[in-house]
Amino acid sequence: MENTAAISNKFTLARLELNSFKAWLVCLSSSLFFFYDFMQMMMCNSLSEVLIMDFGIEAKGLGILASSFLLSDVLFLFPAGIIIDRVSTRKITLVMLSLSIIGALGLALTSSFKMACLFRFIAGIAHAFCFLCCVSFATRWFSPNRQAFVIGLIVTTAMCGGLVAQTPLSLLSDYLGWRNAMLVNVGLGILVLVLVYSVIQDNPIETSAEHKKYRENLSQMGFWQSLTKTVANSQNWLLGLYTGLMNLPIMVMGGLLAVLYLTTVFGLSKTDATLVSSMIFLGTIFGAPICGKFSDILEKRRLPMVVGCLFSIVLLFVIMYGEYWSFNTLMILFFLLGFFTSTQVLSYPAINESNPQSISSTAMGFAAVMIMGLGGGMQYLSGTLLDMAWNGSMSGSVPLYTKENFLFAMSMLPLGLILSLLIVLLIRETNCKSINK
Repeated sequence: MENTAAISNKFTLARLELNSFKAWLVCLSSSLFFFYDFMQMMMCNSLSEVLIMDFGIEAKGLGILASSFLLSDVLFLFPAGIIIDRVSTRKITLVMLSLSIIGALGLALTSSFKMACLFRFIAGIAHAFCFLCCVSFATRWFSPNRQAFVIGLIVTTAMCGGLVAQTPLSLLSDYLGWRNAMLVNVGLGILVLVLVYSVIQDNPIETSAEHKKYRENLSQMGFWQSLTKTVANSQNWLLGLYTGLMNLPIMVMGGLLAVLYLTTVFGLSKTDATLVSSMIFLGTIFGAPICGKFSDILEKRRLPMVVGCLFSIVLLFVIMYGEYWSFNTLMILFFLLGFFTSTQVLSYPAINESNPQSISSTAMGFAAVMIMGLGGGMQYLSGTLLDMAWNGSMSGSVPLYTKENFLFAMSMLPLGLILSLLIVLLIRETNCKSINK
């Protein structure tokens, strides 16, 4: 009997190890979708000068091009959450990744600014689904006390996409031309699609019955009741607003203005400017899993959020209002800003813990509307404010902006972080456990 029990335990342990390996394989493979689409979102920063010259636009036009991506993102985020709760996440991932590739291909081939905005809009639809799909896989394949760490790694993978969209894409664009660089980008997307198709599945076989039960509960609840339950939960509002405001430095500086700001105000070369701006993504690459792991160990969500917010406010003021920062100092400051704003990733497990499992993706999509809506709105607003403050000076076909112009355009960023600090104090602590089932 002892031998039989030992053999049984051995096989059980081996099965758990296999499932753990499969869980990591599924989640990290699906996160490549987020990696690829995050590249598409962030490329306007490193390509800002060539896009301005090629399409004959100014900062406002660049802001429109960048925010076209986020407009569709915002429009489709809430429907995305509703769909993911009801349809195979694997199928959604494959369809939306294909859509992202089409958007990148269209941008590479079009010479029309309006069509460029349209293809950015198409790629943005895919982005509405990518992170929610990744979080859906994480919550199905991992236990709650590991989800913040796993989601942190997923965000880290995405930030690697943001990193690739900075200096590497800029150098590739200089070498091949930006349109050929975009075609290389399309090839990368096809490789990711093949890998994702080969690996991911919706949920572990052992939890299929449980997942089916969630679907049945959702069906019994009905669309309007699930919608009402999501909107009525104040946690979803607070966590969405907190994350959206904490995300603004990445969206506005890392995704749009940093290269122009650094070359104009600090006299950096374009390559050095993309290296500095990439540090905000590198900081998040390290910060997201570290903050997630720290939160899981501490069994607290709100305290790390508060700490991250406080440090982010100080760092943003230092970056914006400091004088004569060296290249190395700027590299450190941007890295630290990315590191401390990465506490925003804790909102996602907190949302999952604050809602019934059957509507977790719906709740995530609802919060994501605020997150991306704030980012898209601020990208458009910052481009508009930059042109409003500009005196009309030109260098060839490129507008000449001053430091005062940039400070005026980015003035909402520190105010947004201060507001996020006030909001996080209202969030209910989940202690890494479900508080609403």
